[in-house]
Amino acid sequence: MVHSINRENNTWIFTYDEQSFLKNNLSDNKDYIILFGMLDAGVCISTRTNFTALDFNTEDELETYVDNFTEPGYYKEQAETQGIKYIGVSDKYPIIEPTIEED
Repeated sequence: MVHSINRENNTWIFTYDEQSFLKNNLSDNKDYIILFGMLDAGVCISTRTNFTALDFNTEDELETYVDNFTEPGYYKEQAETQGIKYIGVSDKYPIIEPTIEED
């Protein structure tokens, strides 16, 4: 079964596998996260995992929730590096591109 989410307006969003979280199947809360960040209006995200989605009015609210769910600084790290679970572009943290050092 495929589960989907989309919104009519741009929305700061946090999605996670609540069923596994409540069963405490995993040792690190980061492993329960499916994705978080800015979901643009009209974009549909689908997964085979049944998930819970939480909407936030501001990026600050989302960042506080993510850092409390995981560890302080996790949101910033994911936003700056465009981590695998982060979607969209942060209004607060610019993307840090990796630098390649030449000899």
